[in-house]
Amino acid sequence: MDNVLPEFTEPGLEATLLIANIEAALHDLDRAQRALDTQSAQRSLESALDTYGSVKHLLPKLGLNAEQRSAVEKRLAELRTRLVARDP
Repeated sequence: MDNVLPEFTEPGLEATLLIANIEAALHDLDRAQRALDTQSAQRSLESALDTYGSVKHLLPKLGLNAEQRSAVEKRLAELRTRLVARDP
């Protein structure tokens, strides 16, 4: 059995996965805001920042159509806005 990852074959799957990751990052920011200790808040914030960087890096490499790209960019912009708002 090969250890090769399968290619994405379902239309829109790549965009769906990116958006799901962005949604998780937005939840991380919510968790950071509610955290009672600074270490938990920092971990949640770093997780959201990592997701932002990863999606930003992957987005131009994927063959998304205009509608998919727009949907991902819209959610990514929301994540960026929330991250910038947290910056002291």
